[in-house]
Amino acid sequence: MSVQEQDKGGNLKPVSYDWIKQARYPSEISSLPDSFAVVGNSSGLLTAQLYPKPDAVYSVDFHLTDPQDDLTSSTTSLTIFEYPVILGVWARAIAERGEDGGSLTDMAQLQYQQALADAISQDAGRHTDEVTWDAI
Repeated sequence: MSVQEQDKGGNLKPVSYDWIKQARYPSEISSLPDSFAVVGNSSGLLTAQLYPKPDAVYSVDFHLTDPQDDLTSSTTSLTIFEYPVILGVWARAIAERGEDGGSLTDMAQLQYQQALADAISQDAGRHTDEVTWDAI
């Protein structure tokens, strides 16, 4: 959501990794970083590239939202609204099997979509600073 250098108190601006690669060519300068790019590595982990290359040791804070771990066991608790998840599973089960006690696939899908839209709207209202959607 934001990246801040603590010693001087400045916010770093987000840029693309391609921009950083071009800015470093033909020679790389070193100073207090003012830009960053988030890059995935070969193992799927995200890393940050700073520009310009730091000329000293700086304390940089990354303020971000960490997604929930995968639901791998029956004891894992959801950290999101559970109702859309329940309706989504139900809608997929009906689509696979056919109708369920008079509920048709399209009706179950509409209920799921409405519950999901409501949950997103409520969450966006509570966390207005976390609704920026960027492709990485």
